[in-house]
Amino acid sequence: MSRISNIIILLGAGLTTYCHAQESWEKRVLTEREEINLFVISEMYGFARHFYPNPQNDRIDWTKFLMYAIEKAETVTDDVELLNVLEELFIPLIPDALFKKDSQPVHFQRKKASNGCYVRSHYPPGRYLRLQDQWNGAGNGIIHYVKTFENYMPTPDSMYCYLLKDGLYVFFPIAVSKLPQKTRHNKQIIKETSQIDLRLMPGNPFVNMLFRKKKMETARYDIPYYKKTSYRLAKIIKLHHQIRHFYPYYLEDGLDTKWDAACTDALNAAASCDNQFDFFEVTSRLIANVKDSHIWMSFIIELITPRIFVYGLPQFFPDAEFAFIGESLYIKTPGSSLSDKIEKWDRVITVNDDPFEQWLESRLTMISASTRQSALKKLTHRIFQTVGYPSEFSLTLESMSGVKKTVEVPTIPRYPNQTLDYPFIAKEMGDGVWHVNLNHSAGKMGTKYRDFSNYIPQLKNAEGIIFDVRGGPQLYSLSVLAHLIDSVISVGHLLASDYFFPNQENAFYRKEKYSTWYIAPATDSYSKREIKKMGGYEKPLKEKFNCPVVFLTDASIVSFGETFMEMVKHYQIGTIIGEPTAGTNGDVRFDLEEFMTGVKFTNHDDSQHHGIGVIPDITVRQEVGKDNMLEYAKSYIHKKTNK
Repeated sequence: MSRISNIIILLGAGLTTYCHAQESWEKRVLTEREEINLFVISEMYGFARHFYPNPQNDRIDWTKFLMYAIEKAETVTDDVELLNVLEELFIPLIPDALFKKDSQPVHFQRKKASNGCYVRSHYPPGRYLRLQDQWNGAGNGIIHYVKTFENYMPTPDSMYCYLLKDGLYVFFPIAVSKLPQKTRHNKQIIKETSQIDLRLMPGNPFVNMLFRKKKMETARYDIPYYKKTSYRLAKIIKLHHQIRHFYPYYLEDGLDTKWDAACTDALNAAASCDNQFDFFEVTSRLIANVKDSHIWMSFIIELITPRIFVYGLPQFFPDAEFAFIGESLYIKTPGSSLSDKIEKWDRVITVNDDPFEQWLESRLTMISASTRQSALKKLTHRIFQTVGYPSEFSLTLESMSGVKKTVEVPTIPRYPNQTLDYPFIAKEMGDGVWHVNLNHSAGKMGTKYRDFSNYIPQLKNAEGIIFDVRGGPQLYSLSVLAHLIDSVISVGHLLASDYFFPNQENAFYRKEKYSTWYIAPATDSYSKREIKKMGGYEKPLKEKFNCPVVFLTDASIVSFGETFMEMVKHYQIGTIIGEPTAGTNGDVRFDLEEFMTGVKFTNHDDSQHHGIGVIPDITVRQEVGKDNMLEYAKSYIHKKTNK
């Protein structure tokens, strides 16, 4: 499809829905009865979408279905009416479901088609889900036929019982020997829910950008379907089930005792909030209960369909780069528009007349992170971010000499420039000690192993090497490790589970073959093909570095970076100096409402990594105005080499 055709479609989507543009923002306070109705609808949605093996349900737009169901239940005033609504909504989706007032077992009779059965399971990321499926939101799971049964799998054609509310239970099979057929009622549900319009309206940010009708500096954009209470409630319900059923650290984070209550609070807040930006804060505060540094609440808005285009609300930032040193926030680099007002290493004392410590705590309530230090790292570039519209902050600053001043700092529609602390791949620090910059900030100097390999002649004769991993290593760092080892090494344990049951019942975590990869010494005679099969990294030159080696770490190292550093720690490849890493690892799931950690990770010795990270051999805390971690590492190598 041509670019012009796309533009015509996008413009048409806005113009054909102009009459909805003036809809007012819906808000209300939920009654106790509405809370009960929402909880029951929410439970049945989770069962129907994620666990009952009905292939017809995969055709449903679940956001629209939830909106439809929520609006159906709005007028329900007693249990009799609720039961009628449940049967109308969910029997077409789970035709075997039975609603009862008690939990006494029921027997289910079905003529078996064969010795196997059909189940809906949720495989770990990277195993069976194609990228297209993940992009299209295939969080429904995959229905497949099973002939061999394990003890953690559901019994075919057995009725499982779940409590919906006091005095109301649902029974339904999780594994069936014969798939449900398409029915008139199922088709009717799909037809009615598909008529709900969630397209953006005229005046949407994409159209405005095309014609430059508004300046980004002053624009404030409204997404019309966020005005509907049912849409906001649907989004909370989807998040609720994503975490409860599939987040691998649900128990470790203590969510089994607080998640349902947090979601109930979020439903109330979502129903009564005043605008879309308040709603973003509601969802952010909800997800902050989850200790997962992979999670970022996105500001992505779907335009027409996710297959065509997605758009993010405009984001605004101060024209300055900030840095946390401990719990204090400093100006790291003033932008050009603020260079006459603020100075490098000014410390933030107050924000809008509130003590900075108070402001910080309010921001942390909207950040999901495995540790507090990881949360601070995530906040570094976003602590004064505003979404959808610009703002202005009144900051009281204190210079390094103790002088205080108050400045007005506006936000602008541009992500702040990040200065490169070390704009090189490798550089000698003197006395034969080399500083190698493996972190992402060095990407502008080179992102391939061949860029690093230009320095190998000098590094193999170095007195010592400091590998700077702060910020997270680039992928070619695996090839670099090959120069430091004498035998094949492997990653820690990535543990995946197929989720057959709701609420992570019988979740059985095991090490999967796809998650096992290795690094061989650079001096070994492996072919490129063999190396690609082992770990997917570039074949290194046949050189070994025999000098003392140090790795610098901090809480900005997450995910792959922690896989990398855990190998360094376990195999004692070098001395780790600095601060603990983030404590969040495991492959990410992209197929649900928000991406999150989808696989558990444990250290080589089976000890817990989540919420702990890789602990340095020598802890050195960063100080203001200097890189004392780097200086300490250099002096450490000098001691090792008697210099």
